[in-house]
Amino acid sequence: MAVLNFPSSRPRSPAPLRGGSTLIPVLGGHGLCTAVPASGRGVCALCHGCCRPGWSVCSSCARVTAQVARPCSVIAPMSLYSPDDALQRVLRRYKDAPLAEERTHYREALAGVVAAFLSRHEACLEAAAGAPFDVVTVVPSTGRTGRVDPAPHPLEAALATVPTVAGRLRTLLARGSAPVGHRAAADGAFVPIAASTVDGTRVLLVDDTLTTGARLHSAASALSSAGARSVVAAVVGRVVHPDRDPRHARFWTAVSSRCFDATSCVLCAHRAVEPCDARGAIA
Repeated sequence: MAVLNFPSSRPRSPAPLRGGSTLIPVLGGHGLCTAVPASGRGVCALCHGCCRPGWSVCSSCARVTAQVARPCSVIAPMSLYSPDDALQRVLRRYKDAPLAEERTHYREALAGVVAAFLSRHEACLEAAAGAPFDVVTVVPSTGRTGRVDPAPHPLEAALATVPTVAGRLRTLLARGSAPVGHRAAADGAFVPIAASTVDGTRVLLVDDTLTTGARLHSAASALSSAGARSVVAAVVGRVVHPDRDPRHARFWTAVSSRCFDATSCVLCAHRAVEPCDARGAIA
């Protein structure tokens, strides 16, 4: 087994905020993230979540990628997370914390994770795309059909604070007419605002969370169908539900016990984090 030198991914004690609330410290992501295993036995080759023994991809990826014409073929999660850990709190409260001060803090924490990841691994993503990215965009919300919100998407607002991203950040998609939901992707769920802004471009598609991938693959298919030369996805957190069944519980125990290594990603040629086997033990 490799010996990693980064701090444990266990959540740190939250810092106090005026009014009695608490916030997670912003530490470049190291105190928030959980190691993402390489594809292998028991690990989905696409989303890097828990996979059934003998399957190359998990059931959600198998289902949703078959529902759209041009699903995303490369997804790089920055971290795994569970519904009760520190990263989940950031991913939820950067959008819906009751105080603006809290939302700002969580948005900064999220931006810190993205900035730290891209500073080390954008070259890995570019290698998958075939060249540097022309544009960075986010998966839109699933609000009203045809709507382009005048205010930026909360994730877009966070990415705008990352210097290496801000100059390439564009809103490329709006909500389409096709329904999209849990394990239900669709061509037409999102539509290009202007096809001319997509045609021939290499797109880095960013989302905050990945559960089944339905929204992400719907967005990727819309971009590719509009002429994008390549679409590579980077997701801040891929959720794992340890309480789903014993297999997911063993998977989460295995990955969450490892130290988070910011120098390695799922696209790196050399992996410092070994894959999990089908029983949820590190191979």
